[in-house]
Amino acid sequence: MKRTSKLAILLMSCLLLNGCIGQQEQECSSKIVAPGKPAETSPVRLVEDPLKDFTLDHPPFERNFDIVYMDFSVIPAAVDIVEVTVELSNDLWHFRITTADKMDLLLDKKEPSQFGVFVDTDFNGVSDFLLATTIQLKGGVLVTPDFELVEEIGLSIEENSITLSALAETLGDHFEWVAYSAYSPREGAYYRTRLEALFVVPEVDLAYADSERPVLVTHSLSGTGQQCQVIETEIFSCPPPDDPPGRQNVPGSTCGEGWMLRQKRCGDRKIELWCNCSSGGPPWTGGFFGKRVEKGPNSGWVAICPFERGENDQSDEDVDGDGIPDKVVHTVIDRGYDDDVDGFLDVMIYEYDFGTNMVTITNIERDYSTGDVVNTKPWPGGPVPPYSNPGDVPRPW
Repeated sequence: MKRTSKLAILLMSCLLLNGCIGQQEQECSSKIVAPGKPAETSPVRLVEDPLKDFTLDHPPFERNFDIVYMDFSVIPAAVDIVEVTVELSNDLWHFRITTADKMDLLLDKKEPSQFGVFVDTDFNGVSDFLLATTIQLKGGVLVTPDFELVEEIGLSIEENSITLSALAETLGDHFEWVAYSAYSPREGAYYRTRLEALFVVPEVDLAYADSERPVLVTHSLSGTGQQCQVIETEIFSCPPPDDPPGRQNVPGSTCGEGWMLRQKRCGDRKIELWCNCSSGGPPWTGGFFGKRVEKGPNSGWVAICPFERGENDQSDEDVDGDGIPDKVVHTVIDRGYDDDVDGFLDVMIYEYDFGTNMVTITNIERDYSTGDVVNTKPWPGGPVPPYSNPGDVPRPW
C-alpha cells in the first residue's frame, strides 16, 4: 500500500484542527481469559447476509459527534453487505465482501466508510487480527487489536464488491472470522487511531458464518469529541467455538458456569466480559454476554445480551484522557428475531458510570421494515446500581 500526498494532507489537517491526545497518564492491564482450542475446520467459503440488517444505535459516537442514525435510509446500499466469500489462492486468503449497490457510488462520497474483517486464529472466541481499509478506501492494513501494524494487505474494488487479501502465513489454515462494513454520515466525523491512515467509524453491518452465536464488537475510547480516538478494538463470540475448557463459576449467578472472555483492570476499577449460561427469559442454548464491573468495594453486573441471537457493541470510555475508563456502554439488538414477540426490533442500551456507580438502561423499539424509532423507554425509576445476579439485569420483557 502506498500513501498518497492527498491522504497525508487530509490527515495532517485533521490533526492540526482537532489537536492531539497526549500520552496517557495511567495504564490499564488487560488479559484474555478464555482458552483457545485448535480446530481442523477450514473457514466457511460463502456466507449470505440479509438486506438492511443495520445497527443504528451507537451512543458513544452520537455523544462525541452529535450524529444520530435515525432509520435505515441514512445508510447507503453500498455498505449493505449481502455476501462474503473467503478463498485461499496463491498463499493469500481473499475476503470478498459483496454489497447491495455499486462501490463507485460509495467512492464518490465524502462520508467516511470502511470495510474490514476480524479474525480469530486460536479459536478462543476473541479476535487476534483486524483487516481493514484505510481512510477513503485508499488501501488496506492488517493490525493487532491495539492497532500495531503487522502488514499492509492487498485491496481490490470491483463494481459492487471489495476484496481484502492477507498472507496465509499470517492467518494460518484455520480461523474464525467476522466481516463488517462501517459508515459515518458526515465528513470528518470519525475516530482516529495510532495509525495515521486508519480511522474507525461505527460498524453498521456484520456478516459471519455462525449466525446462531451472538457476537460483540468492542472499542476502548480515549478523549472526547473530535479528539476522541480508538486505542483498542476486538470482536468476541459467545460461546467460544467448539465449547472449549476453562469454564468457571459466574459471580452471583444461579445458573452455574461460564467463560470470562476478557478482564481489564485500571487501578481500583475492573471491567469483565463474560460468556454466561442463560438465566431466565427464552430457552437460550448457547449463553449470553454479560458485563461485570468493579470499583473498590463495589461490584456487580451492568449489562447482558438478552437476545438469543443478539449483536452487541461495547465501548469503555476514558473521557478525561487519564488512561482510566469513566464509562462503559453496552448496546445490543435482537437482529430481527423478535425474542420478546412485540413486533418491533428491540435495542437495549446499558450505560454505566464509574463516577456514580450507577447504570442507565434504555429500551428502544424500531420498525422492522424502516428502522424508524417507534418507542424509547427509559428504565422506570432512573439509574440503578449494578446487579448482584446477571439474571436480574433488565430485559425488554
